[in-house]
Amino acid sequence: LRVQLVKAVAEAAAMAQAEVETACGLKPMAGGRPPLPRQPRILEISQVRTLLRAVIQQPARAARIPLERLPTGRPEGRGESGALHAIVTAMDLGELSANSSAGILDEFFRGTPHQKVIAAISAMLSETGEDDSALEQEFNDAIDRMRHEEVVEAIDGEIEALGVKSRIGGLAAADGQRLRELLSKKEDMKKKARKDEEFRI
Repeated sequence: LRVQLVKAVAEAAAMAQAEVETACGLKPMAGGRPPLPRQPRILEISQVRTLLRAVIQQPARAARIPLERLPTGRPEGRGESGALHAIVTAMDLGELSANSSAGILDEFFRGTPHQKVIAAISAMLSETGEDDSALEQEFNDAIDRMRHEEVVEAIDGEIEALGVKSRIGGLAAADGQRLRELLSKKEDMKKKARKDEEFRI
């Protein structure tokens, strides 16, 4: 199916199949073996920890985290992902306010699976005396990556839909132009992401 979609997209966008694979971040298939199913993007553990540290330091930051982009774990889940999801959900529901402190978080989640996680990170922040401005920058970088992944997923979905449409009955001129724009935009975003990552290093 992948070969057929890539071929259809390449023909519709008047591009070489290799160019489409590069723009979509696909590795060339070796030995004719089918590719592994595409896995949904999830936050890395380090990103979750960065967000959680920043939120415990200043709970008001939770309001800036898009709830729909958090890992699939539920508020009642355990671990750092569950704690972060629970804090963002509580803020979203108005159960916690922007004026909440780390102490209020600890009290709010007392007796829940999240208490130990929140208390441990709160204690670590107190011991290290971490600079809040540096934590804010890390938090903003993590949010930017989440937004970037959201846009990439939307582009991938539209490219795939146009590829399927091309296979079924061909694309109108406007659809072909849209497809070329999407592929070009995705390639530009990949280049920008690489530059941003080099800058952080």
